[in-house]
Amino acid sequence: MNEKLKSTLKYYWSLIVLILLIIALGYNWKYQKNHSENLLKNGLRTEGISFSKGKSLSWEYEIEGIKITKIKSKPFKGVWNSEKFEIAYNPNDFKDISIDYSKFILTEKYSETYSTGLSNKWWNTRNIFFEYKVGNEKYKRIQRLRIKNDIDLNKTYIVRYRNDNPEIGYLILDNFND
Repeated sequence: MNEKLKSTLKYYWSLIVLILLIIALGYNWKYQKNHSENLLKNGLRTEGISFSKGKSLSWEYEIEGIKITKIKSKPFKGVWNSEKFEIAYNPNDFKDISIDYSKFILTEKYSETYSTGLSNKWWNTRNIFFEYKVGNEKYKRIQRLRIKNDIDLNKTYIVRYRNDNPEIGYLILDNFND
């Protein structure tokens, strides 16, 4: 076989392997997304608390008196230590969880201020970017909405922020108060 033919075959073989790898990764991403959505829809619920571990988050939660720790990747910047969210879990495998970032749990002492800016990305309207001020300090957050809705980006909303860490704040929408 001449060198030109070998080179051409090698090129096409590499291209086929690359395409198969992309398809496999896409399928895996789709499977994980569907699995997570299914857990959020049908799983049992408990309360979880976050602890930052580098680029990952460690979640602590309790099910049937058993304390469990699970490390999951961060969904977006701005999930801080000791934030509380609902966790959906598989009753047959307590480590099989999905964090419901749209359902934050307010248990600490919070104060209120108002949003100073809202935006979202056209490709993901479930995440809302917002800004707020506490004293002279300006903060930016991302929050997942409970449903896809047409939030009024020109409106001012209440923001509840933690007294001990004002970086942790939540946008309170009119129709989703506690």
